[in-house]
Amino acid sequence: MLTLTEIDMIAERVVRMMKSADEIMNIERAAEYLGTTTDALSKRVERRQVPFHKQGKLLYFSRNELNEHYLRDKDMVAATTGNLYGRRRK
Repeated sequence: MLTLTEIDMIAERVVRMMKSADEIMNIERAAEYLGTTTDALSKRVERRQVPFHKQGKLLYFSRNELNEHYLRDKDMVAATTGNLYGRRRK
């Protein structure tokens, strides 16, 4: 059986491995990854609701930055509504 310290060490290693395996995506690939349309993702970029990088007219997205952004957002929603899905309980 693993101790709590060993579990924490393994979790830290996994996080480091995930960060090093970042993928840079264009808007089409990022929209596909997020399960949305390029138009919807463009609107989120205009409103500065997602992390992105711009080179000239081209937009680029980091998979790690998107994951961190949406996981952080999910935690905030859960904290304010009491569940993970953003819907208030009746």
